[in-house]
Amino acid sequence: YCGAECTLVEYDRKSFLNAKSLFKRFSKNKFKIYNKDLFKFKLKKKFDFVISNGVAHHTHDIKKNIEIAINFLKKGGMLILGIGETNGFFQRHFQRYILYNLSSNKNEIIDLSKLLFKENLFRAKKFGGRTEKEIIYDTYINPKIETLSFDQVQNIFNKKKLYLYSLDEDSLD
Repeated sequence: YCGAECTLVEYDRKSFLNAKSLFKRFSKNKFKIYNKDLFKFKLKKKFDFVISNGVAHHTHDIKKNIEIAINFLKKGGMLILGIGETNGFFQRHFQRYILYNLSSNKNEIIDLSKLLFKENLFRAKKFGGRTEKEIIYDTYINPKIETLSFDQVQNIFNKKKLYLYSLDEDSLD
């Protein structure tokens, strides 16, 4: 049976405990999981694959987060980066625009989001493992997510001499 040894870094205590439980239950291979702040995490080990999916754009320094992930790569390794970027989030921004133009306070935003975007909330709850309240706050109430443009992400990769493959852009060399 094939598999990989995994090392995980999770800042949030609840998510750390959940991941630890899931790995204990399902992993057939060795794993290590650290409940640490990635910006303060130190480890000399390098990895064949580093996965940062949906994390960097939620931190206080997106570029530094990506650079930290890159610095954990072995030569010839692969970074799998899932990141919000300026070309994305159209639906979220449009929904926020609608809600903020029809509402005068937070409670109205919550009520209208449940009415207008019921299907989105249902799918997000079903597949995201969060409560409806968490989804509403993350999507509509909390400040907009600051993201990088594709060019900014490409510049980080170029600076680190990494090849960037993206399913979103067809203008790459």
